[in-house]
Amino acid sequence: IIKIDFDAKVLSSIEELFACNEAFIGARGLVSTVNGGMFVLRTNRSRFEDMLHLLQAATFDPLHGWNGAGPMMLEDGKPVSGLGEETLQGWLTYYWYVLNPIGKLVDAGVYDYQVCMDIAGLEPDQISDPTVRGCSSPSEAKIVHKEDVPVNQMVAASNERSR
Repeated sequence: IIKIDFDAKVLSSIEELFACNEAFIGARGLVSTVNGGMFVLRTNRSRFEDMLHLLQAATFDPLHGWNGAGPMMLEDGKPVSGLGEETLQGWLTYYWYVLNPIGKLVDAGVYDYQVCMDIAGLEPDQISDPTVRGCSSPSEAKIVHKEDVPVNQMVAASNERSR
């Protein structure tokens, strides 16, 4: 299953996401480990039942996080400001990166370009986090959130790339 928000636009083939063999793949968000706007999930009945069971008894509060696991932290060690932590993206982070640390992150600069607005323009060697390395080159984006990036510029870059 590939879930992409309605406010996003796919600019070029994402066929490789269908071919992946990972249980869960996400792209980071602006202030979250996983953006609920784009993720890939390999279906698995027992995992689905596990998630339902956990959600039925789950608790959340901003100080203690999901089921008391603590607040979500960004890669730089700063706690998430609460934006979305109690929603799908917080739950996905908790389930796939805390409880079952088998989730993989893809380059948000390629698969969820909205995250790039804070580092666009940097050279790739200036970006240490491989999950946002593509942010320095918007012409590599395959999925872009329309409200965050001038889509006509992205489409032009995509068309140029496909020549």
